[in-house]
Amino acid sequence: TVSPLIAALYKDVAKERDFYGFLAADRTQSPYQLNNKPLVLSQALINKVRNTPGVRRALEFHDR
Repeated sequence: TVSPLIAALYKDVAKERDFYGFLAADRTQSPYQLNNKPLVLSQALINKVRNTPGVRRALEFHDR
């Protein structure tokens, strides 16, 4: 049996998307919290990265 304080701490840690959060979720039989935060990238940044020499070579290699 776990004290209410420890159970509350486990529940709090289980909200995190990391190793200890997943362990705490297992311990409390809670679902994993993936806390997805999608990246928002501007088209200008995407074009800048896409046009760097290394990425261009990789894309050309991938197209083969």
